[in-house]
Amino acid sequence: MNRKGKISNISLNSVRVIFEDINTVSYELKIAKHISLINLEVGQEVLVAFYNNDLKSGVIIAQI
Repeated sequence: MNRKGKISNISLNSVRVIFEDINTVSYELKIAKHISLINLEVGQEVLVAFYNNDLKSGVIIAQI
C-alpha cells in the first residue's frame, strides 16, 4: 500500500509521517537509500510504501 503524507518529525535514522486524510501519525519509518535525510523537512509531502495495512512497516520512497 502506498500513501501520501507530510513529515511530522525527523530523527537521526527515521521519520514520522502524518496522514491528514485519516488523522493518523505513522510509527518511525526508514528512508529509501536514494533519498537524503538532509533534504527532508518537517511539513514536506512524501510518498510512503507500506508492507501491510497497519502503518508500522514502511519506507519513505519519494519526496513530492
